[in-house]
Amino acid sequence: MNIFSKVIGLVRAIFDTEYSNEYFIKNIEDSFYKHKKEFPGNDQHVYLQQVWLAYMAAKGADISDPNIKMAAPGTTYLVACTPPLFCARALGVFLLYRERPEVLKESRNILEEFNKVILPVIQAVENGTVDLLYRRYNPKSNNQDDLSFFKKMVSDWQLIEKNGGTLPIKGLNIGLIAIDEEKKTATIEIRQTAKKDIKEQGAWYHVPYYGYGHLLCENIKYKKNKTEIKNADFFLSNNKSSGNIKLTANRDGQEIEIICDKIKVLDFNQINIGTKEFKDLEDDLNSGKFFSINNNLKKTKSNYEISKKPKQIEKDSISKSQYSELEDKFIEQEKEVKEYRNFFNEISPLLEKLDSNPEITKAILEDKINLKSANPTTEVKKE
Repeated sequence: MNIFSKVIGLVRAIFDTEYSNEYFIKNIEDSFYKHKKEFPGNDQHVYLQQVWLAYMAAKGADISDPNIKMAAPGTTYLVACTPPLFCARALGVFLLYRERPEVLKESRNILEEFNKVILPVIQAVENGTVDLLYRRYNPKSNNQDDLSFFKKMVSDWQLIEKNGGTLPIKGLNIGLIAIDEEKKTATIEIRQTAKKDIKEQGAWYHVPYYGYGHLLCENIKYKKNKTEIKNADFFLSNNKSSGNIKLTANRDGQEIEIICDKIKVLDFNQINIGTKEFKDLEDDLNSGKFFSINNNLKKTKSNYEISKKPKQIEKDSISKSQYSELEDKFIEQEKEVKEYRNFFNEISPLLEKLDSNPEITKAILEDKINLKSANPTTEVKKE
């Protein structure tokens, strides 16, 4: 935006309330993306704090004051719990409301847009799940806390690290979530991929890594939701109302919340995989191919048996029913072979006779033998 455009914008903002509100919000958004470009790789809460401090400095505040610095995280916390595409705009609306609430009330469209996005955050505050929203949109800020919490809440987590896996588990790692309502359990598939560096004979190599295993949640209550969130998420938290563990998994609008007494790692193993299979597997993980929620399992099968083997390594194997079918066919074929062998043994003397008497064979082929009048002593006359 050049200087002339800025001057026109400022003049218009004086006389046009709607434009004035959008102009203020637009400046906040520009500041957000400017900080994001200058300091890439951070969570959105970091940029929102920087924008707020810049806003306070423009108002004449001393942002080197420790009290103002301490206020930045709390002031922008709830806005940091909104989706990435809206968080900067949400901060602009929030600051506009604090500065000129009577003016903002005239912009009904802006208020409706803001309320639609901020309402889930307010509801999350009320039901004690706002930390899940914060972790969803600010994953780096909580990585170490998530790791410590995971190790505290999940028993036998060492199996994952022992076999080359990484913690905490991410949303992309989640596959089938199988609910057994009779046993009140949930079994959760885990798939992890990475490129590992190994050293052989003094040279370093990048090799594909594939880890596969399961989590088991015991004594569960669960709820499935439809959401507008398209992220791949997986969170563990304390359920403040009951003191139990709360697990939340989400992928492409499908979400499940599980409250359980205990979570443990059932198994986790490294699986050998080729380069092409590795690439296909990563594409499938990124596309969400494996994620599904199944709460309609047959009582004759446990959820663990249904999901315990990854589909990628089943392509060279056959199922038990297929094996039984093949076994039945082999038995049937063996019977047929035995019948043919008996039949051949019975007609062998006749074949030997025909082989030693070509005249009889020729007469039979030329239909010169009358079977009704034929008897054991019938002779074939040579022509």
